Amino acid sequence: KKIIIHQASTLSGASAASTLASKANKSALRPGSMKLQNNYLMVQTGQGLLKIEQLHLEGSKSLATAEFIRGYQQVGNWQLE
Repeated sequence: KKIIIHQASTLSGASAASTLASKANKSALRPGSMKLQNNYLMVQTGQGLLKIEQLHLEGSKSLATAEFIRGYQQVGNWQLE
């Protein structure tokens, strides 16, 4: 299924690095890698992080990321292509 993103913000540079430092043990993530942090889904891009705030799976209703995560705990292990 496709994930449709309705609201997101970007983090770059030092802000992005400090945001994932504790979760990723200060190691760099590959672009497309996804991590859960503070009820947000963080996606590594080639230039920083995309903080997904509202989304839905194709065919379902739009949810805040915190609500979506409650139903899809494994989402932090997904890889985007």
